[in-house]
Amino acid sequence: MATLTGALDVSCDDEHFTITIKRFSSSDIAVQLSGFPNLDWRSLVAYVAIDPDYDGSHFDAVLIDKPEHPTEFVKGIYSFPQNEVGGTIAVQITDIFGESVILAHQCASQ
Repeated sequence: MATLTGALDVSCDDEHFTITIKRFSSSDIAVQLSGFPNLDWRSLVAYVAIDPDYDGSHFDAVLIDKPEHPTEFVKGIYSFPQNEVGGTIAVQITDIFGESVILAHQCASQ
């Protein structure tokens, strides 16, 4: 089983939360692509799903970023109106081999 890691940056203004995936890596993919150290992390991702009101047990994606063509990448930056965001934002990143990781961010009181 692959070890998947990632990092999020979540920012907020008066109207929106913005989620930026800063980094993603997969141990299985890293071994196979060791000769390509500067590969864009987005090329390793099949899709990204976001639950802006994650309860910690049930992931309910309201946004799915899945490129239509193999030459396209996920966006990596997503925005939600503040009134759609609950206590925790969760981002599920699924790599090109179908392995997934959920990264959660606890939102500050609104």
